[in-house]
Amino acid sequence: MSSETAAAGEKRTRPRWRTVLGAVVKYLIYLLFLFLFVQFVRHIDWHQVWAAIGELTIWEVLLLLVLVGIRQVCSALPLIWLIPGLGLRRSLANDMAGFMVSVVAPNPADVFLRQRMLDSWGIDTSLGIAGIIVNSLFYYVARFTAPILGLLLYISFYEENGAYTAAAISGAVVVAVLLVGLVIAAKGRRIALALGTRAGELARRSGAKKVDPQAWGGSFADFQKAASTRLVRASIPSAGALLLQLATDAAILVVCIRSVGITSAELSLVAIVAAYLCVYPITALPLVGLGVLDAALIALLADHDPGDTSRLVAALVVFRVMTLLVPIGLGVATLLHWRARSVLTPRNEGTSPTARD
Repeated sequence: MSSETAAAGEKRTRPRWRTVLGAVVKYLIYLLFLFLFVQFVRHIDWHQVWAAIGELTIWEVLLLLVLVGIRQVCSALPLIWLIPGLGLRRSLANDMAGFMVSVVAPNPADVFLRQRMLDSWGIDTSLGIAGIIVNSLFYYVARFTAPILGLLLYISFYEENGAYTAAAISGAVVVAVLLVGLVIAAKGRRIALALGTRAGELARRSGAKKVDPQAWGGSFADFQKAASTRLVRASIPSAGALLLQLATDAAILVVCIRSVGITSAELSLVAIVAAYLCVYPITALPLVGLGVLDAALIALLADHDPGDTSRLVAALVVFRVMTLLVPIGLGVATLLHWRARSVLTPRNEGTSPTARD
């Protein structure tokens, strides 16, 4: 028995190293692209960039903040439909705190935090974990649908571009795979059990020693049995909410570009939105693709704007403040508030999954 135990322990150790190696490779690739971006911005006239940012009015800043608020609500809405009893306030808190952790720490750290928050509110573990994962699948479907929409928009007004076509084809392949996963989650109990067990094994290899893969598998199966109808019903409104979030992101970018003095005669609304949709999957990279997405977006938009790219860089600086720094700040504030409430009133707030805000 001792040899079997040692062998089992060895099997668990090796995949963990592979997981770590995969994360390291991912970050190295990101750092390579970030280095190339830094080389690009070294040639930017930053005096012009800050001068362009200084042209923003208080009303433009307020409009951007309102759009950020709409964006956060849209991002949180699917959790309400996937997890019974969550409510809008808690859904917002869970989504903002989870986003903040996902930016600064590798997966599945955000999943652990989200589940701890749900547990503190009395949400059933099986429903909570499955809801979080299905919500992530919904988001990835929206993320990789974006370049398809971008291509359709672009070719409606301009000649076909190879970059848009390649992004759309890649997105279509990923979306097809994800949709198969969602169908399995809705209809296949045995497959859900296997997927849950596998997810638990991956979580355990990533450092979560207390995770029981069999329990995770049972949770997935329980969720599939009890909430398959909820999953189907949640898919349409969730898709609508996430597409609205995507449109809000694009609107924020448009406002940022117009606010630094780039007119519609220089850069059309269609060109801006289509380019953003094309590069949107890059947000899957660490730090939401900071630097990499910006460089790709500048490259696409520079084909339409013959002027100096300093104004585009200025617009993207403001865009990143609104879509990255502001949500991170909200996530930090939310996490601190939740921790304080958990210490003061542990598990008193909503002990039943049916309790709503």
